[in-house]
Amino acid sequence: MPSAPPTGTPTVPEFAPTASVPAERRPATVERRPLAAERRPAAAEFAPSAIVRFGPLIAVSSAMKSLFSVCERLAVSDVTLVIEGETGTGKSLLAESIHRAGHRGAGPYVVVDCSTLDASLAEATLFGYAQGSYLGPAAARPGVFEQANGGTLVLDEVAELDRDVQVRLLRIVEAGRVCRVGSDQEMPFDVRVIATSRASLAAEARSGRFREELFFRLAVTQVEVPPLRDRGEDLDALFRHFWALSTSLPCPTLDGRLTRFREHRWSGNLRELQNVVTRCMALGPLVADDPYLIDPMLTRRADERGDSGGSLPVGRGATDAVERILGLNLPLPRARQRLVAEFERRYVERVLRLHDGNVARAAEASGIARRYFRLLRARIREQSQSV
Repeated sequence: MPSAPPTGTPTVPEFAPTASVPAERRPATVERRPLAAERRPAAAEFAPSAIVRFGPLIAVSSAMKSLFSVCERLAVSDVTLVIEGETGTGKSLLAESIHRAGHRGAGPYVVVDCSTLDASLAEATLFGYAQGSYLGPAAARPGVFEQANGGTLVLDEVAELDRDVQVRLLRIVEAGRVCRVGSDQEMPFDVRVIATSRASLAAEARSGRFREELFFRLAVTQVEVPPLRDRGEDLDALFRHFWALSTSLPCPTLDGRLTRFREHRWSGNLRELQNVVTRCMALGPLVADDPYLIDPMLTRRADERGDSGGSLPVGRGATDAVERILGLNLPLPRARQRLVAEFERRYVERVLRLHDGNVARAAEASGIARRYFRLLRARIREQSQSV
């Protein structure tokens, strides 16, 4: 007896999910955005490009410029491509940039997240299904290969795909023809396939977790996006780039803080850096006035080791306060006001503690007049009593 139809797949502008289908029975969402090799090319084989950006990606370091040189050549071809790199390095941005820069740029750009595909519904998402192949009046639905016809299909985190589905995927990619579930009619497609993976596909294939035949079919060419910790020269440009994307306010200079930025491991890569920029933005002009308003955001691991990395000892409270206020989802002006108030309270308490409660010495160390320091202290007390 046929199973119930996966009416929620794929989710594209032309097909809205059927409300009667439970969420747990719906296959993963497929993103569709129409837009106006075993051997991996070594970046050193190509001269660095003269440009400093490729799509939305920024390059100052020679490693990224060399990667851009490779991608410029890949963009004008239809070769199947695997993009590898740690989480948050920008694999999806690179895939879309290659699509936009090539002759398929005006065609559809379809992304399917293989890590969210349920094994029982993956084939319907990837290959589509014919009318009448399931119970109910469900109409026929195209799979992602049909949707991406004339453009690019990105198999995001392809290593997460069920092994049984990998077999059929291999056959379809090799044949260039797809057959919907419940149909015996094959339809040709013209699609460039780009696969991304945070894991090494070669290692996954050697371990047996990924089918070796599919690996060789997809990895006609491979590129790897370097982690942010290996791109220290890019940090200043990336900081300014993320800042400019969110606000027209002047961007604070990193100056001597670049050393700490470059020593940080950046496990979250670009996503982690963007979070740091957002926190700095919430603190407003105070970022430029006091270096410790940036550095504490990067000292969590140092604090866990009991090593302040050369700065004044700062616990997790600074980051906790920022996270707590950001979690309130306030408008930027109100969030900044709360953060400034929190900073002033902690600063005054700290400087008074360092000078044994002596207001005159604390004011002098703060670089402000004693009268203003007293007013600031009184305002903080008033705010504390009103909470």
